[in-house]
Amino acid sequence: GGAAVELDLARSHSRGSGAGGDEFRVASSLTCPPRGQIYSLNDARFDDWPLGLQRYISDVRSGAGQTGKHYSARYVCSLVADFHRTMHYGGWCGNPRPHLRLVYEGTATT
Repeated sequence: GGAAVELDLARSHSRGSGAGGDEFRVASSLTCPPRGQIYSLNDARFDDWPLGLQRYISDVRSGAGQTGKHYSARYVCSLVADFHRTMHYGGWCGNPRPHLRLVYEGTATT
């Protein structure tokens, strides 16, 4: 089996489908914690981010954010994987650049 490539959040449970198209149940109940310590952004593009985002990420990495906890980056470069992890552990994922790769990111979540 391969990694989950589809995540169905429209039901009371989540399910995924593997590389062979076989569907499987991921969880009987999927909830997102109110706050997590993970952010999902491409750190290699840090210098291209808006200054406010750079300051925020620098603060939460060092534990100087609102919670006082140290955040860490987890970035796969796959919206489905990054979103799935964020739903389970809390935190946030995003793309500060003004584009979305429709074929690889947008379509995979519909």
